[in-house]
Amino acid sequence: MRLYFENPVGRVFTHSEGYLRLEYKPGLRKLDELKALVHHLSNLYERAGYHRILVDQRQMREFTPAECTWVAEYWRKLAEGRPPLYRATLPPTASLARLAAANLLALASTVALVNKSFDDESQAVTWLLKSHLAVTA
Repeated sequence: MRLYFENPVGRVFTHSEGYLRLEYKPGLRKLDELKALVHHLSNLYERAGYHRILVDQRQMREFTPAECTWVAEYWRKLAEGRPPLYRATLPPTASLARLAAANLLALASTVALVNKSFDDESQAVTWLLKSHLAVTA
């Protein structure tokens, strides 16, 4: 794995097997910092052809309503007319954060965003690697 971007909200890595890894950090977030993290992640999706993302939210605090709205609208618009984006999620351990993350996924739902949640990281990676077959088929 190679670190691509890091800020107080999280880290974005590129993985040698062709997927991205987004790790959210614990603690409070500023919306501008969240936007910067998401923009760097989406640059790899748009320009470098990554269509698989492992999202590690286990340490994350709950999304605010403003964060949920912004992220959901951003990804829905970005995904229009593009190949599907496969996202394996390791959900937050905190109950409120888990509910907020589920709400975000419901808001961002579109045919172009395929998401599956996992409690086990190795199962999430296995699913992501298999999802590549659907992208190239």
